[in-house]
Amino acid sequence: MLNVFNPKAINISIDDEEFNMLNSNILEYERVLDLKEAVLKRRVVWRTKSGKEVELNFERFASLKYKNAALVKLKIKPLNFDGGIDIASYMDLDVKI
Repeated sequence: MLNVFNPKAINISIDDEEFNMLNSNILEYERVLDLKEAVLKRRVVWRTKSGKEVELNFERFASLKYKNAALVKLKIKPLNFDGGIDIASYMDLDVKI
């Protein structure tokens, strides 16, 4: 596999706890690939260590017409709390050689 930078990195944190698919408490997970629309949809319900639950809906789109165009759409819905959610979107340039 080619080792390239990650242009779609997103960090999500609640109360200084960062969301991580490998280490977080995932209550629900669903992934759907829509080939007609060229959209990958992922739905995750995450419970933090403090008991806060949040629904994360990701959509990734890759254009068939414009080969260099891609989008990430993120919707976040707190399920059992009111409060702040920290989001940071960036390009991860940490390429391993």
